[in-house]
Amino acid sequence: MLRRRLSDWPGESGRIADSTALAAALALALAWFTLDGSDPAVYRGLLFGLALMAALVIRGVVMAPAGVLSRVLTFAPLRFLGQVSYGVYL
Repeated sequence: MLRRRLSDWPGESGRIADSTALAAALALALAWFTLDGSDPAVYRGLLFGLALMAALVIRGVVMAPAGVLSRVLTFAPLRFLGQVSYGVYL
């Protein structure tokens, strides 16, 4: 139901959603490797921007289930890590 409503948005296509999701995922990866908790920019709005990037990733995967990012995230080792991630965290 949600996928149907999102795909009905005017001007939106799976290709655009997949492209923006891929760019957002790359931005999140860059932030993961370059930022630390003591950077003042994180607490002056950057954290909110990163949350929006995560929302774009989720939107892209929902709107383009056959897209590049969806296929990457369904890679078997990543799916397994997702299933046991809380145990790995502990």
